[in-house]
Amino acid sequence: MTTATFDSPRLVVHLVHQLDTTAAENGLLNLIRHMPPGRYRHAIVCLKDHPGHGAIFRQRDVEVITLNKRDGKDFAHYLRMFRTLRALHPDVIHTRNLCGMEGQLVAALAGVKSRVHGEHGRETPDPLGRRLKYQLLRRLLRPLISHFIAVSADLEEWLIDSVGAPPARVSQIANGVDSIHFHPRLGPPALVGPPGFMVDHAFVIGSVGVFDEDANYPALVDAFLRLAASGDPAHQRLRLLIIGDGPTRATCLDMLMRAGQAHRAWP
Repeated sequence: MTTATFDSPRLVVHLVHQLDTTAAENGLLNLIRHMPPGRYRHAIVCLKDHPGHGAIFRQRDVEVITLNKRDGKDFAHYLRMFRTLRALHPDVIHTRNLCGMEGQLVAALAGVKSRVHGEHGRETPDPLGRRLKYQLLRRLLRPLISHFIAVSADLEEWLIDSVGAPPARVSQIANGVDSIHFHPRLGPPALVGPPGFMVDHAFVIGSVGVFDEDANYPALVDAFLRLAASGDPAHQRLRLLIIGDGPTRATCLDMLMRAGQAHRAWP
């Protein structure tokens, strides 16, 4: 088996909406950091600017370009995107989610040969992926996309069944966890939470996120309460830990209070 060699590193352009969240930056940083630098180099094109973000990429010699898209309809930003891609002349473009999908058409017009699109989770405008206009947009742009990436089996199935992507052009690549850095605690459990929250051999169900409709934390609380009420002695070890805030937090607290299980949860 021979290993492919390259005269120069291939340029990958990552088209993103905005570098404004830790999750977005970490995901990109981990991807860039684990791609062989001798084979690939990177540039990030942002639809919108966010002051203070992007410095960590520039330290790694990753060019960060902002198109300064205005809120609402801003057709001029497509021209700026076209000119940017023509100037960069990337080997691959990687768009993400609905906000970057239209970049696939611009990339095709700009002559980018390899075009990858990733679905990294549901978005507020279309939390179930059923809105007709967004499905139509994805179906119209589908022939331009060389390959699809889905971070879950649910999104992979949705791309095939609802968007009509050929199964051979869809890959599921789950978000990974660095098991060297993140691992089960060694020794006794940490004494976290309110008094009485942690017990010996506690089994903690934990989540970090925003209490909004997309995350649907009431469903997690409901599942926790069902287990707690099952009568199985092992379920008495269960504890629920949710780190975050948002509009549905009060609903979750009310569900726990009404069920008499608030002492076993720390939301």
